Amino acid sequence: MVVPIERRSHRRPCRSPAAPAPPSGPDGDHRVPLPPPRLRINHAAALRQAAVAGYGIILQAAVTLDTDLAAGRLCRVLPDHAPEPRPLTLVRLPDRRMTAGLRAFVDMAVAAFSDE
Repeated sequence: MVVPIERRSHRRPCRSPAAPAPPSGPDGDHRVPLPPPRLRINHAAALRQAAVAGYGIILQAAVTLDTDLAAGRLCRVLPDHAPEPRPLTLVRLPDRRMTAGLRAFVDMAVAAFSDE
């Protein structure tokens, strides 16, 4: 479920000339503390829906967002700072017989998520 955020409750970070400098990170770069999140979601579909509705930036597997990216509902931000791809592992019980349905699912998953 996506809960609307009160637009008037958004705070924009601003810095007056008299304000202290932002804190520095361990390597000397400036770090701006982030405000607490206004929306918390723990479901991938709801997270995608919130991003499409304009509630913020998300980090999701590309395969879940491809149609929204292609349709222009979402756009990539900070592409030079994308995390390294993580492997996807398909696990099955060793005593489970490889049925035709299971084999078809494995073949479909390998084709859908393969880099090649």
